[in-house]
Amino acid sequence: MVKRGRRQGGAPGPPELGAGWAGSLQEALLGMRDWRARYPQASLVEIEAELDRRLHHLRAQLLTDLALASAAAALASGERPPCPECGGPLHDEGVRERTVVTMGNEPVTLRRDYATCSRCGGRLFPPGR
Repeated sequence: MVKRGRRQGGAPGPPELGAGWAGSLQEALLGMRDWRARYPQASLVEIEAELDRRLHHLRAQLLTDLALASAAAALASGERPPCPECGGPLHDEGVRERTVVTMGNEPVTLRRDYATCSRCGGRLFPPGR
């Protein structure tokens, strides 16, 4: 999906937005060409269904990358941003995973850091490591 950089100490850094998009798009297009060669008698409805299936998968990949690309990734980079509500210090609660289903019926899994403000109790969930 996305390439991840390296921070000091070998820990993964924030994702590089769009790093794998060209390859994923090419794979979808070439895969569609190969599918069409295997099914030369496919109807327009069948072609459309296969194209939609592949595009939904690609859309889910792009959506995941875009959802995880955020300036709020400071927790993942080791910096301690202040609470956006009160400016208090944030306590890192670790990484949690959440899976949602897109409009194209594709699962999108988001791994994100969660933090709680020790002053006001507010929660922050920037992108994962």
